[in-house]
Amino acid sequence: MRTFDYEVIDLGNGNKRLIIDTPEGNRAVHGNFTLSAKKFDEKKIVMYPNPVKKKLHFDFKGFQVESVRILSLMGTSIFEKTSLHQENSLDLSFLKPGIYFMKTTFKDGDTTISRFIKE
Repeated sequence: MRTFDYEVIDLGNGNKRLIIDTPEGNRAVHGNFTLSAKKFDEKKIVMYPNPVKKKLHFDFKGFQVESVRILSLMGTSIFEKTSLHQENSLDLSFLKPGIYFMKTTFKDGDTTISRFIKE
């Protein structure tokens, strides 16, 4: 097991610098970025039922969605829907039973990936 030393330095204005030192004396610096997960928490979507038999319903919490893509466990794109203006469900009865991912791309370019099970 390798042990790394790290230090987070507050640069002010919400900016932080992360410094990681390896046992061999190498250093990695990642800095001047806000280290926060707040942006990711804002765009959690709700999907139900999970596991799904036929229709998967979702709530995008008011965020504008560009597209929804269904992916296999291997990351292969199986299905994509682009115009979701008033829709809040997808008919997934064509999928075989298994574990899948739904990649949601929002109008501002952000994406989220959610897991669901097809019965």
